[in-house]
Amino acid sequence: MLLPQCLDLVTTPLLDEARDRNPAALARLRAVDESLRDQREDRRRADALHSLVADLVEDYGEW
Repeated sequence: MLLPQCLDLVTTPLLDEARDRNPAALARLRAVDESLRDQREDRRRADALHSLVADLVEDYGEW
């Protein structure tokens, strides 16, 4: 499961970097977004986490 990566994304340091449009933080955000979309097991939890990450990508992922 990608829970640790998702939790890292919503911690203050990484979230601040995403808000500042740091390319490395945005790339990490997009990578987790893609991984959650592709995950096959435990879809219900993956979908819930993907919803959160997708919102972050939408909010901060524009270059």
